[in-house]
Formats: sequence, structure tokens, C-alpha cells
Amino acid sequence: MSAIERLRQRKSTRKAQFGGDGPTYSIFLVDDEAPNLDALARSLGDRYKVTKFESATEALETISADGCPDLIITDQRMPGMTGVEFLTAVGEMHPQSVGIVLSGFTERKDLVGAVNTGRVFSYVTKPWQAETLLDTITSALEYSNKRQEQAVITDELKDLGSQFDDLAELLGDDSGELDDISTRLDKMTAALELLDS
Repeated sequence: MSAIERLRQRKSTRKAQFGGDGPTYSIFLVDDEAPNLDALARSLGDRYKVTKFESATEALETISADGCPDLIITDQRMPGMTGVEFLTAVGEMHPQSVGIVLSGFTERKDLVGAVNTGRVFSYVTKPWQAETLLDTITSALEYSNKRQEQAVITDELKDLGSQFDDLAELLGDDSGELDDISTRLDKMTAALELLDS
């Protein structure tokens, strides 16, 4: 399947996710306090496919085995691992992952750095308001889609560049035109990787 076909497929999937009847976006909720998880799940369950975890370790094991959801919403203060540490661990396995941290007001300064490094998409201060949280989730899912589309294009450009190098070697072109095209492919790939980081 070509890059354009893959992007078209991704866009049609995204339209279905935004306009479909059932919850098709996958969101993992991670919080060691069951009442908080239940409240979040009630707010999101009719819009998204929600999976709850009372432990960051359990969520990491599931992500390691089954892959990453479209979005992760995690509490910051949890035993054994903070929300930022959890999202950092997920990001090492799945660089395209997108996460939101729920935090108390006193943790705000700590989270700004995590947002700036790109490990956390955003944070929402507790007690959270449903409308604010839903707006943040919508933005995070749009960002997640863009990252995934950029990753598809980057992979396709790398593959195309590799095929092009093989072709150039077979043709043995000395005119420099093939080198120029190859250089342009390398620059496009590098630019997309920068956007994706």
C-alpha cells in the first residue's frame, strides 16, 4: 500500500471516529483511586472506548503486550510511578504516544517541564471540569492523528529513499540527477522527523 493510500485510509478512519455511532477512539485511564477512574469513565464512556487501570505498571504491561491506545489519561500522583514517569516509559516503547496528566494545583510547575519536553500533551488541574477535559481530549486526539500521519509519511519516505538508492546503484547514473533527488528525499524525511519529535 502506498503512502497516499495509507493516508487516505487513515483519514477515512478518522472521519468514522469523529462521526460514527460508537466509541472508536481508544483511551486508557490510569489512576490508583477507583472512584476517580469511575468518574472519568462515566464522563468519557459514551464517546470513547475506555479501559481503566488502577496501576501504571499494569497499564505498561498491557501497552507492551497489546500496543498503545490513541490517548492515555493518567493521574500524576500514584504509588511507585508518577504520571509523567509512566508517560515517559510509554514514549520509549511508542514514540507516537499522546498523554494527558491530571494533577493537583501544587504540581503545576513540575508538569510544565514535562509538557515542554513533549512527553505530556497537556495537563488538567483537579478537580477537573468535564467541558475543559473534553476539549483537551479532542485537541489531544487531533494531535495524535497528525503524529500518526507524519509517522506514516516518514516511513514511506524512508522506504522510497532506500528503493531509490538501490535503483541508483543498478543504473550507475553519473549525471548527479539521482543524487539530487536522493538528497531531497533525505531532507523531506528529516523535516518530518523533526515535526514528529
